[in-house]
Amino acid sequence: MTAYTGPSERGAPDATLISDGMARFACRHGFDHARGVAINEVMIDGSIRNPAARLWPQTERLKAALARYRRTGEDEERAEAAAACAGLVQYLETPARGAWRDKLLADGSWIEEPAPGSSMYHITCALAELIDTAESGETKGSQASRRPVAGPQPVGHEPDPRA
Repeated sequence: MTAYTGPSERGAPDATLISDGMARFACRHGFDHARGVAINEVMIDGSIRNPAARLWPQTERLKAALARYRRTGEDEERAEAAAACAGLVQYLETPARGAWRDKLLADGSWIEEPAPGSSMYHITCALAELIDTAESGETKGSQASRRPVAGPQPVGHEPDPRA
């Protein structure tokens, strides 16, 4: 990745370079790799302020990873999108079908409480991005043979082996 070197020709910072820097920071400091999730709060120096992990940051992580994968087509970004998807799926694996959990504590336990309805917006947007990416298979420099990011499968649904 290219380091940020200053403003673009128009005098505005290059948003892609800023985004790349933020993504690197998040990968280094904002993920709990043991739990496979984005954590709630990290300070600017990289220290952890709140190691718990709510559902909505997982959806934002997935959307950002998919956007980066579509932009770069790099295997590293594809792997991050798959990891982000796996992190989100943890929140959807509940005893009550169609429900979700909202808060994962640092010790890996869940806060058992009613799931906020506002999370449906975040889940829907993230899954829409995942479906669009998987169906289009379009990435920068993509080829027809490039595999799309695999998303969660409905219960009882086996992936098509021809895909």
